[in-house]
Amino acid sequence: MSGPSTPAPSAPGPSSPGGLLRGRRILVVGAGTRPSDDPAAPVGNGRAIAVTAAREGARVACADRDEHAAVETAAIIAAEGAPRGVRVNVVAPGLIDTVMGRDASAGNRGRDHVAALIPMRRQGTAWEVADVAVFLLSDRASYVTGQVVRVDGGLSTLR
Repeated sequence: MSGPSTPAPSAPGPSSPGGLLRGRRILVVGAGTRPSDDPAAPVGNGRAIAVTAAREGARVACADRDEHAAVETAAIIAAEGAPRGVRVNVVAPGLIDTVMGRDASAGNRGRDHVAALIPMRRQGTAWEVADVAVFLLSDRASYVTGQVVRVDGGLSTLR
C-alpha cells in the first residue's frame, strides 16, 4: 500500500485543560518513564495519561502491571463493578514513539519498517494515547466498560 504519510499532531503535548475529570480518582497502570539523556526524548504513554488526567482535574495514582494481566483483571472488575457504576477499560497502545520504544529498537531498522506498514504511516505519540484514556475516564464514555481500546494507527486491523 502506498499513499501520503499522515503527519503527527503539529503541537506535541496534552490537549488544553478543561476540567473533564474534575473530582475523579484515577489509577494509571504503567506510568513509569524510562530515563533518557536525550533532552528531546518523548514522554511515555502512562506518564502522558497521568499528566493529562491530572490537568483535567483528577486525583491520580500510578502503578505498573503486566499488560496481559491488566486485560484479565479489567474484565473481572468490569463484570463485578458495572452494577455499582464502576467502569474498567484497557488502553492498548501500538507502536508509540517513547523512550522505551526507541531503546528497544536501537540499532535496528525494524521499527521504521513496521511504522511504514501502519495504515496511518507513522508512529503514534503518548499524548494521543492519553487523549483516548481521558475520554474513557470521562462521563462521555459512561456506557463503555470491559473494553480493550487499541490506539495503534490501524496496525491491529492488518492480518
